[in-house]
Amino acid sequence: MDTDAGPEELLETVRRTPAPHLRADLRRWAELQGRVPSWTHRIGDEPKLFQQVVHTLGEAHERLITPYWPQIERAACADRALRVGHLAEGGVEGLLRRLNPAYVRWRSPVLELTTASGVSGDVHLGGQGLLLIPSLFGTAHSIINPDADPQPWLTFPLRHDDDLTALPAATTAATLTSVPHCLARLLGRTRATVLCSVADHPGCTTTELARYAAIAPASASEHATVLRGAGLTTLSRHRNTVFHTLAPAGVSLLNASTATSG
Repeated sequence: MDTDAGPEELLETVRRTPAPHLRADLRRWAELQGRVPSWTHRIGDEPKLFQQVVHTLGEAHERLITPYWPQIERAACADRALRVGHLAEGGVEGLLRRLNPAYVRWRSPVLELTTASGVSGDVHLGGQGLLLIPSLFGTAHSIINPDADPQPWLTFPLRHDDDLTALPAATTAATLTSVPHCLARLLGRTRATVLCSVADHPGCTTTELARYAAIAPASASEHATVLRGAGLTTLSRHRNTVFHTLAPAGVSLLNASTATSG
């Protein structure tokens, strides 16, 4: 698969997936999950259902990924620089030792994984090599696909490194958020930081928002109320907890300010 392909090209590749491959992947997924929705068993045999799933995948990307792509790219670039540094300092072994220390251990010549599913077994690469894939949305556990074509792949979480996770959460968030100057002038530095923090952490609680923006909870609540009143964020409740997300107007404002700053 072309790693430089855009969303539409990648979705088209998914659409062309042969039915036997779908059935094999779904069977493996079901074995790992233990329990999956009954309709998923029909995907490999009902082309129309499969195309509906691909369409939903495209809609999810458009709504959940596209608005935050600049932040994702910044995080990926920071992680890439970190891994290149590990490779330069300690070679491939140094890179593997620090890839995901809590769940991936390098004990030459074996790379040991602790998986979320608890599945166990040995994978022999046989000279194929191993493709390392950074993951922003996966679990902290690494995931491996030993049967991938053209070579097995292994995921690892972005920026999962002692040198970085030791930083306060607010410091890391502020570094990644990079509030555009024009937005800070419009809203004020703190309120702009709160808005960007909501964008970077959709569904965060007020307490979490305060931590991400490095301000007091009362101040976070006040700024969130102003932003919500202006139609830039929305609020949802579950029992006594509130969750903050961007409203469409907030997404448009951030996109416009990012383009202006660029």
